[in-house]
Amino acid sequence: MIKDIIYGGRIGIVCVMLSIIPVYVNAACTTPEPEIMLTPDMHFAEISEQLPLMAPIAGPFYSRISAGYHCHFTEETSVSFGIAAFGEKIGTTPEGHSVFYFSEGIGYSLGGEISSPGCPAEMHYIDGSDSGGTDIDKIICRDRRVKSDISYRGRVAVTLYKTGVISGNKIPEAQVAKFTLMKNNRWYSTIREPYVTFSGFNIRQRACDISAPREIDLGRVSRTDFSRKGSVAQGSVREFSIGLQCSQLNGAEIRLKRTLSYMGNVPGVLKLEQTKNGAKGIGIQLTRQGTPVKFDEWIPFDNVTARSAQIRFQAALVQIRKNIHPGKAEAVLDYTIRYL
Repeated sequence: MIKDIIYGGRIGIVCVMLSIIPVYVNAACTTPEPEIMLTPDMHFAEISEQLPLMAPIAGPFYSRISAGYHCHFTEETSVSFGIAAFGEKIGTTPEGHSVFYFSEGIGYSLGGEISSPGCPAEMHYIDGSDSGGTDIDKIICRDRRVKSDISYRGRVAVTLYKTGVISGNKIPEAQVAKFTLMKNNRWYSTIREPYVTFSGFNIRQRACDISAPREIDLGRVSRTDFSRKGSVAQGSVREFSIGLQCSQLNGAEIRLKRTLSYMGNVPGVLKLEQTKNGAKGIGIQLTRQGTPVKFDEWIPFDNVTARSAQIRFQAALVQIRKNIHPGKAEAVLDYTIRYL
């Protein structure tokens, strides 16, 4: 971490100052909204202690579409619009976006979108290309030949990244962006650029990360794969596991939520989702170590170490009624994990 060192002292300096004032006799620009607030649509974010560096923490967060500049030119002029970040560039995301210092352990990437005739209507991120000569800016709409009035509206996108050890429990308010204007390939610096301020939010550290499959494909089966109520289509059997990765762990349990539905007295069966042309007469049975699971009861994890835990299950299609109607079979498993 680099800290500014401030100390007292006195040095005599003789300086001759020359006043150089750029003259733009053919242009007059204003910034209708010099201050723009970007307020995240969340109250807090959870950050895992195991989150790797340059991994996203939260976002992207979008500012509202705001008025950038309004200019009047009496002669034909080349104009370029863009965005620039505040803070030093400290890294690059896997996608190639530049990451800038935000606060201790946190950086941010910055994208911008300009709404004006002749400008690309899409988000462009600062990545070291198409800049105005710095590593913190991006020219989004370049070298437009204009005369008389021109104006644009724009917005920015901010994504937060982990760049080091995060201290504290709050992401602070900070200026993150400004809209830029170039006239004849030179920065138009006679007026204050519109600034975007990020309002910040609370954060809290998460001690454990959960790893689990988002979807389990049980394949395709036929009615002939079932022999009677309670029989399992062997070709549909799939193993899956749910795991924990923690900074410190002493034990873990899981509770599977019951789905209230008649399952033909077949244990451990999840209710199928009601879908058009869905299958009937079957369910999805969960087993553990060859035994149907019990819902709404705490089940200890199989393998528990000082930093990790894992529990294994099997899922399969099971016949729950006398008659079977073909179709798609889908179910959702809700569960709760508690750990010490």
